[in-house]
Amino acid sequence: MPSQTNEAALESAIEKKLTGTTLEEYLKPISSLPTLQERRPLYRSGQGYYLGLPGDFNARYAVDEVRLWDFLETTQKTS
Repeated sequence: MPSQTNEAALESAIEKKLTGTTLEEYLKPISSLPTLQERRPLYRSGQGYYLGLPGDFNARYAVDEVRLWDFLETTQKTS
């Protein structure tokens, strides 16, 4: 079997090692009904790194909004 030696294969190998998954695996449909897709869990198993999605990034404030709100909600006390 020939090995993949292009840039995309290298990126996938790095993602898999650091996050436990790849963007391609994450974006695969989770059911046969494409219109009923739900967002998969935010955090996956990995080596302390998490897979980010481009749509979650707010360029104006340079922050991943989904990850920021998740962090704040899980670490801050509610009054």
